[in-house]
Amino acid sequence: MELRHVRYFVAVAEALHFGRAARALHISQPPLSQQIRDLEREIGVMLFHRTRRSVELTAAGAAFLERARRLLSDAAEMAEASRRAERGELGELTVGFVHSAGYAFVPRVVRAFRARFPDIRLTLREATPAEQLAALENRRIDLGLIRRAQFGEGLHSEVVFREPFLWALPRGHRWAEARQRRLAELASEGFIAFPRDRAPSFHQALMSICLRAGFAPRIAQEVNTIHTALGLVGAGVGVALVPASAVEIAGRDVVFVALDHAAPRAELLLIWPRDRVTPVLRHFAALVHECAQADPPAARRQGRGSPSRSRTGSTHDHPGPTRNS
Repeated sequence: MELRHVRYFVAVAEALHFGRAARALHISQPPLSQQIRDLEREIGVMLFHRTRRSVELTAAGAAFLERARRLLSDAAEMAEASRRAERGELGELTVGFVHSAGYAFVPRVVRAFRARFPDIRLTLREATPAEQLAALENRRIDLGLIRRAQFGEGLHSEVVFREPFLWALPRGHRWAEARQRRLAELASEGFIAFPRDRAPSFHQALMSICLRAGFAPRIAQEVNTIHTALGLVGAGVGVALVPASAVEIAGRDVVFVALDHAAPRAELLLIWPRDRVTPVLRHFAALVHECAQADPPAARRQGRGSPSRSRTGSTHDHPGPTRNS
């Protein structure tokens, strides 16, 4: 049984006239009559009572009509679902993200994506860069939002945005109100740091900034999340180097000081396998860039000011006036 047999049957059943049904189907009547006979032969029952003057459904035909209409409706829905999937309007996507992107940026992207593509099932998985790279290889996620990391040629990456690093200090720290600062003055401080294996870009930034100032940082505590780092900073355990987006989640016992403009910046990357690009993935990537351009984190902190609980200035390797951002 082919779908066209079912379509021909429904046309005749609704018109109860082979001639009118043939015209509606844009075919001639003899082939239509032959198709109906072939269908009846295949299923083994008569679907119509035929006379020279009338055509009527048999009891078997009436039962067949109900299911035939349902089948045609399902077939139309299947075809439309396929077209929507091809356009990237239907499907599913699993996205990995680093915890530092989950404070404000990822929720903003998710809200926008679900509003624009409500029929796509979006699954989120928080993971370190290394965990995301393994998940991409094992197909547990479709794409990731990571910080700078080493990866193979089989992966495509795009920079979403770059944001400055800030020094997070406990309120009352001598740097909080100082007009002149030398980075070497922090050599005696304890540092709240991120492990190399979990946050390699943050770890490398701290090491390179301190070594450039002439000292190796004394690590007071390693932590896995910015939330924990800020909590320990506020408790006076040490100071921390964090991306500017950390301002959004800091308590009032933490203040921030900006680095000089030559300092490295924290990058957020989109990454996915080059051979597994789907329409849904393309839509998500485009929306990520759209959200980043509409409200970039660096501009939000520097161009429009910092929260009232924070004072931001610049640190230098030589004495100089504070530049407010």
